[in-house]
Amino acid sequence: MTLVLTTYSGVAPAVQENLRFGIRHGRWGLRREPYEWMKGMTFDWHVIGARASGLRRGPRCQPEEWVTSAVDVYLFRVLSPLTLESSYFWPDETAESELKYPYRFDTELVARAMQVPTAYDNPMPKVISDGIRRAANPKAEAIVVLSDSKWSELVDEIGRRGRRE
Repeated sequence: MTLVLTTYSGVAPAVQENLRFGIRHGRWGLRREPYEWMKGMTFDWHVIGARASGLRRGPRCQPEEWVTSAVDVYLFRVLSPLTLESSYFWPDETAESELKYPYRFDTELVARAMQVPTAYDNPMPKVISDGIRRAANPKAEAIVVLSDSKWSELVDEIGRRGRRE
């Protein structure tokens, strides 16, 4: 089984700047521990859904509306455990002298594709798509479980879509 952290990155310029910064530096951060995360738990992969489109009021919506949307999808291999840190790292933390994302881990971008449909199982497994939707709510990032074969299919599909862009 594959353990995957699902998160969402919005459309605001500062949020997109943090996303680009995190990709460049191979690092991601969270405001708090993922939902139902227990100390010592590890996850192997991280999925960021970003810039949801086609939604009337944004990504904090019901599943019936979510599945009509599309998001940019970034797939990362997780290289280090989740750790609690106390130094500023992100552009908005540095600019505001405020620690916002103290739970951090190192990543490696494996694949990305823009505006991937969020319809369940076409192409994203329901647990991934819905995990991204739920993560759009403040502090609702979660670790989801997916079969190794379903995860491999998703990595391949996002890689194919990304090469076509």
